[in-house]
Amino acid sequence: MAEYIQKEAALSTLTSEGVTKNMRAHRRVANLPAADVVEVVSCADCRFQDTCNRTIELIPREAQAGYLRAIVHHCEYGERRGRETRRPAGTENKEETIVENIINKETYYIVRCDRAGVFAGNIKSREGREVVLTNVRRLWYWDGAASLSQMAVNGVTKPQNCKFTVTVPEIIVLDAIEILACSDKAEASIRGVKEWKM
Repeated sequence: MAEYIQKEAALSTLTSEGVTKNMRAHRRVANLPAADVVEVVSCADCRFQDTCNRTIELIPREAQAGYLRAIVHHCEYGERRGRETRRPAGTENKEETIVENIINKETYYIVRCDRAGVFAGNIKSREGREVVLTNVRRLWYWDGAASLSQMAVNGVTKPQNCKFTVTVPEIIVLDAIEILACSDKAEASIRGVKEWKM
């Protein structure tokens, strides 16, 4: 794999070694074409890790061992922890707005939690793993969808077998580990399931 250095760093090193701007070596380095590269930052090292849900998926381990958070890709927002980064003009507040760009308050979401279960509703706010949902139902049991991913796209095909609770005006979950945006079809399907209650 190719390695890159900043041209300014190379020129600064040459100058510190007595190679002036008028010398051939300095001019040759200055005239080299620059590669258009960015540093790849893994999700584990990224300072946005706790506020970004682009790079997390759930990978089953064993039947009773729950799920494992895993890095699945990198994204354009990655920045290494503990390092000041010079941002392009107009993007100084990207860190503060990254979650707002991901969460749409009008969208219907399925939220999977580490221990609290699975919920469907609108997201009012999110900070790290704490999510405030409104008009929310707990999805205690579902049938007619192989996974939550399928449910978020297609809804359920056997609503009569599903156990979705009554709708609660607002709930706060403290351990969200997966957030899936629902299609209009899926939202209508989930909302249309008869309330499961005693």
